[in-house]
Amino acid sequence: MKENKVNVKLILNDSEKICEANIGDNLLDIIRKNNIDFDTPCNGNGSCGKCKCKIKENTEIGASSKKHLNKSELISGIRLACDTEIKSDLTVELSNKIKDMTVLISGVEKEFKINPSVQKHYIVLEKPTLDDQRDDLMRIKDFLKEYLKIENIDIDLNVLRKIPKALREDNYDITVTMFDNKIIDIELIIGFINEIPKQEVEKQDINDWNFLIQTSGVGVNHTIIIQDDIMNIDDKWYKISSEDNKNFKEIYNNLNYQEDDIPYCNY
Repeated sequence: MKENKVNVKLILNDSEKICEANIGDNLLDIIRKNNIDFDTPCNGNGSCGKCKCKIKENTEIGASSKKHLNKSELISGIRLACDTEIKSDLTVELSNKIKDMTVLISGVEKEFKINPSVQKHYIVLEKPTLDDQRDDLMRIKDFLKEYLKIENIDIDLNVLRKIPKALREDNYDITVTMFDNKIIDIELIIGFINEIPKQEVEKQDINDWNFLIQTSGVGVNHTIIIQDDIMNIDDKWYKISSEDNKNFKEIYNNLNYQEDDIPYCNY
């Protein structure tokens, strides 16, 4: 026998294998090097207590063996392979062969219905006439009830004060933000876009547009298309700065997306 070399006899069921090891080697490492299946869920870190084996010779008891094995097991020669240091020839009985594993290859996907409490609705109201003299709030409530089936509508007082100016500045086109059945905000659509500094230009070819917003109301629709620094608003062409382009897109950060990740919003 070469100096510092020892033999380790590994017995598994009715078979055995004699392996060469160095003094100071870890028993679990020798088992692995010899391609023997052995259950080690913690990968030999001494935390699971699964790599039990029976050693016929007297060996020192490691810290993990003391932690995970009871007194009778220790007396009978049971040790954890992961904290057993080889110091002489050993005969080791292995009984902890890896069991058949069940691998999950399919599952059941739950269906989630998304119905947020806060929603935005783009609306276009009929303008007052001699025959139709409803107040502004009544027009909004009637629209929401008729087209969106929202009833018993409440409104924040501060929002109520914004309605007259918002409607008239934006030609009765507005976006209403609802929390359940309460109106919590009023936003301008075209009015906001008109505030963006822009220079009117001749018709451009932007078939490869990368940003599209379509507002769909009753009687009036708007389409805003952007390609780089060119903006098309209802077939009118404008040039805008890169900074304004970026800011405009950031405001509409709650968009739906269609194919090819092109931002699209049916607002």
